[in-house]
Amino acid sequence: MDVFEPRNFSKPGQSGCNKCGGIIYGSLVQSLATDGIILPSSVVQEGIAGYTFHVDEGSVRIKPPQ
Repeated sequence: MDVFEPRNFSKPGQSGCNKCGGIIYGSLVQSLATDGIILPSSVVQEGIAGYTFHVDEGSVRIKPPQ
């Protein structure tokens, strides 16, 4: 599945933003937790099972290490 989020980068400020914090890597979440900063589960919308890079020659899927 490919997900494309609509954004209008021609408009500055909040009107061009969908208020997504983007991707937060698991290692950052772990580092924050070590420092006592716990992200509530209500903040995390979804986990990522891997990435797929698409180029003219084809696609390659990269899975996170186990």
